[in-house]
Amino acid sequence: MPLVQSSALHDFIVRMFRAVGSPEHDARELADHLVDSNLAGHDSHGAIRAPQYLGQIETGLIVPGASSEVVRETETTALLRGNWNYGQVVGREAMDASIAKARAHGIGITVAWEISHTGRMGTYGEQAARAGMLAIASVQGQGRIVAPFGGAEGRLSTNPIVVAAPTPDPEQPFVLDMATSVAAGGKVKVADAANYELPPDWALDAEGRPTRDSSAIEAGGALLPLGGPAGHKGFGLSLAVTALGALAPQPEFGQHRGSSTVMIAVDLQCFREPSEYTRVFGAFLDYIRETPRQQGVEEIVVPGELERRNRDRRRRDGIDLDDGTWQRLADGALQTGIEPLPGMSAG
Repeated sequence: MPLVQSSALHDFIVRMFRAVGSPEHDARELADHLVDSNLAGHDSHGAIRAPQYLGQIETGLIVPGASSEVVRETETTALLRGNWNYGQVVGREAMDASIAKARAHGIGITVAWEISHTGRMGTYGEQAARAGMLAIASVQGQGRIVAPFGGAEGRLSTNPIVVAAPTPDPEQPFVLDMATSVAAGGKVKVADAANYELPPDWALDAEGRPTRDSSAIEAGGALLPLGGPAGHKGFGLSLAVTALGALAPQPEFGQHRGSSTVMIAVDLQCFREPSEYTRVFGAFLDYIRETPRQQGVEEIVVPGELERRNRDRRRRDGIDLDDGTWQRLADGALQTGIEPLPGMSAG
């Protein structure tokens, strides 16, 4: 399994997207997001996505360097047209806008559309928490790869939702980042690249039959909603994300080709002293961690902790990429005409 330092991978991704016309600042922001996803342990939203984005540039779903525009605005809300720039660039702009409005008026809500894949949504929760804000974020995606509860084909996207909050440790915010499907679509991409089987009860094939084949989703299959036998809950959450996404002026659902995202930031000091909020919430998280554990459970981990640990380890030791992802990146280097990373060879 290839091991690459984060700085080398970052430089490689910047060069790749500069080669297809991305402005320097957008290419760097995209690389920041992808590499940090790998560092955080979310390989499903890391460098494996680069070949996908190259393909979307070719088809026009991504327009490198496009400027976003605010088409409607109030003191607390904004409607942002992304004009098909990278979802990571527009997503950061949307949360920036919400944070600025929350600082001025207590709450900010920005809805952005005409964007492609927004990447790891937890990034935007971390962005808000660093600014001392409580955040809620969601994205209604363009895919139809998740079956409704009881359905035999995909009609929904993975529709993730994020809730984030600061804690007494600025480096350790609380960040709940979850797909409303049984797993993020990118985790299936990673499994497929590594030739791994999916866990039972994750997916259906194109005929609506249960499958563990990680290539089945690309072949017309579907993921199941979060919850297993209680999958109606994940299904309901997915529809709730869709209800939020419907704030964007897009065509009928199932016909649009991009994503819409909602970024909400709340200024804590409108409700209580921020330092008191973080003290009380942090103490509660400690109380949760100290819960007596079931047999065989080593520790109770709250959302956001594993990402910090993974970053510490992977910054120190490097990022281990599976052979399939490594080869796809090598092919991307050949496609864009850039110098490959050491050890890469064209497929």
